[in-house]
Amino acid sequence: MPPNKLTGKHILFIGGSTGLGLAAAREALSSGTKVTLASSSQDKLNRALKDLSSDNPEGQTHSLVIDLLRPDIEHALNELRTAAMEVHGPINHIVYTAGDWFPHVPLTDITENNFVQGARLRALVPMLLAKQVAQGAWLPRSRSSSLTFTGGNISQKPTPGFLLPAFIGAGMEGAVRAMALELAPIRVNIVAPGFVDTELWGEMRGLLAERQEGRVLTGKAGQAEDVAEAYLYLVKDGNITGQVIRSEGGAMLLSQESRGR
Repeated sequence: MPPNKLTGKHILFIGGSTGLGLAAAREALSSGTKVTLASSSQDKLNRALKDLSSDNPEGQTHSLVIDLLRPDIEHALNELRTAAMEVHGPINHIVYTAGDWFPHVPLTDITENNFVQGARLRALVPMLLAKQVAQGAWLPRSRSSSLTFTGGNISQKPTPGFLLPAFIGAGMEGAVRAMALELAPIRVNIVAPGFVDTELWGEMRGLLAERQEGRVLTGKAGQAEDVAEAYLYLVKDGNITGQVIRSEGGAMLLSQESRGR
């Protein structure tokens, strides 16, 4: 039986205290990976570590607080890199799932301010992170290293009032292809999920998840533990780079009318 590609590797999950990041970290930990979670909330990190420890008491986990809204974001990223390496050694893979919920903003209400706010976590920080990877400090320059971002299916099937996430998501998909060229042989990819039933949606979570039943071919809202498999696939497949992996329950195959029922 071939060896597990993740055993002994160090994966940094930025945005890993909840949702997709935590689900992917849990899956990685079960494969013997050294896991570092990074998030802006110490309370969420504490809960995440407790959760991971209950599933895998022998797992190697650590958490670090990072404020991605700091004006000196590049300095914050450098601090994160140094702290992560001090605990678990060199980083082999980075999985970036940080992002907040996009409010409903029609085209007529878009401003410079809400555009910049919306793009910060989902485009600017990923770009600066990739820049630092290109400078050579984060990852070994090898096809065994990877950088995986998070986009959204809305880039391909937009909804009225959500131009901002569609714009940013489509931009990130193009950026990932360009990053793959510049960072080679380090692999760069992006997961673009549809709706996923996570804490991101707050009080609307239950209602939105229920609505998804008639809007996807699978008949059920996406689950974090399922979409997590996409991240782990991109981490493990040394032959994939510059690609978008979509996990959206077949929503793109349904008409707008079908999705609205």
